[in-house]
Amino acid sequence: MIFPLLLSAAVFAAPQPQVTSRPAPAFSPLATADNVRTDDMGHVAVSPVASQAQPLAPRLALGSADWTPIGPFGGDVEALAIHPTDSTIVLAGLAPSTGAGTLYRSTDTGSNWVEVSDLAGRKVYDLEFMNGSTVFAGTDQGVWRSDDAGLTWTDLVMGIGANEIVLDVELDPSNAGTLWAGVSDALGNQTQTLLRSTNSGMTWAPVVPLGGPYSFTSISIDSSNSNKVVAAWAGGFGGGGVFVSTNGGASWVNRTAGLPGNPMQEVQVDGSQILIGGGLLFGSQHVGLYRSSNDGATWTELSDVSWPVLTIHSFVVDPTNPARILCASRGAGIYESLDSGATWAFGVGGTGSLSSNSLAFAPSDPSLLFIGSASTAVWKSTNAGNLSGPSSIGIGRLNVFSIDSNPNNPSEIAIAFQGQNNGGVQTSLDGGLSWTLEPLPATRYNSVHFGPAGTLYATSDGPSTVAPEAVYTRVGAGWSSIGPDQGIQFETRLYTIVI
Repeated sequence: MIFPLLLSAAVFAAPQPQVTSRPAPAFSPLATADNVRTDDMGHVAVSPVASQAQPLAPRLALGSADWTPIGPFGGDVEALAIHPTDSTIVLAGLAPSTGAGTLYRSTDTGSNWVEVSDLAGRKVYDLEFMNGSTVFAGTDQGVWRSDDAGLTWTDLVMGIGANEIVLDVELDPSNAGTLWAGVSDALGNQTQTLLRSTNSGMTWAPVVPLGGPYSFTSISIDSSNSNKVVAAWAGGFGGGGVFVSTNGGASWVNRTAGLPGNPMQEVQVDGSQILIGGGLLFGSQHVGLYRSSNDGATWTELSDVSWPVLTIHSFVVDPTNPARILCASRGAGIYESLDSGATWAFGVGGTGSLSSNSLAFAPSDPSLLFIGSASTAVWKSTNAGNLSGPSSIGIGRLNVFSIDSNPNNPSEIAIAFQGQNNGGVQTSLDGGLSWTLEPLPATRYNSVHFGPAGTLYATSDGPSTVAPEAVYTRVGAGWSSIGPDQGIQFETRLYTIVI
């Protein structure tokens, strides 16, 4: 059985001219923030209330004794943090493009997760541990602090008005109690977008470069010189760059010249060397990865046309090997260089089907590497490279668009899922007890369907930056595109398939 995305009695609540010739329909109270769907423009799908002749069918409450979650577990994990001395404690912050976010906490090295009630409903964009169990979170409602390793949280009032969307929190490695916050410009409605606190977040002061406002997505402080601060920014609909301060934010130099001028997502400074990466999966807003060896005066591109996707959301340098760089790409898994960026491998460790948001090594055990992904939540490697597998049990925020079972084997199930500009197909051979991410491009999948002979098909409608929109069919252990892609741009929207 399939569930086509748009073959339903749903209408999108986009702005429309008022119609006076007939009364507007009433809408179902079931269309709450937790169960509505949105299209790619963020319009919300709501269902007209049924008439008395067509009553609504009885519904069983999800989460009640009538339902048991079987997975696949997942969600848009934007941020990861591991306790500095106890690698069993891991935090995962969710920040989906639409709908509410939240925070999950694991006490068994990411095997199982429990939602943290204090941040339920909050988008969590960044997580940073201090020494010990104090941790800070950047959320869509300011900066929050926990002193018990993420179990309970307190809101640190920033005093900058209603738009407190904190995209990044950076702790000064040399000055305990000093922290920085990068804030979204909220489409120009927030001007205090780069702030510093010298008393652990009790009070904040703006240190914003002139000429903004800018949405600061990443801040980095030189570990050997706290006066050197680098701040990267991204425009809401394009544009981006980087500022460098050598006097603790008293003044700034715009070091965007030599960079693509597209949205920047991550920056790191170490002495005079700066690494910066970014990009978005639409509008050809490519960035990739760049390095400067002179505080941003000039830049050298480490990426090139061989890269599958020039969109890097995060990167890390291996703490045990400075020549090893790992990049989290949006759509082609993890990229790895073992020679300081001279050459690269793509989709390493079995990650080719992941759309990745964040990377984090465990401070007390660098052999542990965690990946925060779009849609499929958390993945883990126990040898700092090859994936051990998904580590997401309990994170139930995956947007499932379609489900079907094999007519020749009812225990084989397939689901199609998607987020913003990402998605995939997962299958189970044991009725949902365990799941496997299929080796497909990490694009949006609207439907899955088994044919009469048990052949599995899936429909994808982009983004074209990652792979052509098409119908894909499983052949053995792999997949093949069978069309009907109509060009190199985004021309085709595929919602369902019937055989």
